[in-house]
Amino acid sequence: MTNLPEKEIEKQENVSSKKVARKKYVLGLMIVIALSFAVYENRKAAYAAMDNLKLIPRPERFTELYFNDHINLPKQLSPGEKISFSFVIHNLEGASKDYPYVVYFKSKDGQLKNIEEKTVTLADGEVRAIDESYVSESSENQGGIYIKLKDQQQEIHFLLSASQ
Repeated sequence: MTNLPEKEIEKQENVSSKKVARKKYVLGLMIVIALSFAVYENRKAAYAAMDNLKLIPRPERFTELYFNDHINLPKQLSPGEKISFSFVIHNLEGASKDYPYVVYFKSKDGQLKNIEEKTVTLADGEVRAIDESYVSESSENQGGIYIKLKDQQQEIHFLLSASQ
């Protein structure tokens, strides 16, 4: 008969520990809900703080510069011969942008001859193909045609050898 009260005590302790575990669970759940609500209410400030720490991904901003038909670029140049080519500027800077550019011939001995110098304005996402031509006026036919975006520090070129 003495075991009966011990079983009752053990049963009460078991019920009591379940109540404590349930209270801890409810308290933890309430804390999570309160923190979620606090973060939600301050999401703009939290986003700004994370953005300042560069934890939020930012879009890449860049400009593409390439030859339109790079496979068929001229390879040789004779005096008086006209060569034609085109290049492309693609604005991915996130805003409208002015692109000052220069196109020039650079001979193998380093002499430069400007072909064209202009500025083109492109809206964000806009692509512009620019057609160019060059007529060699001297016997210096070996060198390259260079296109340089002045503000971007970007440059592309192709080389020309003298016609045989």
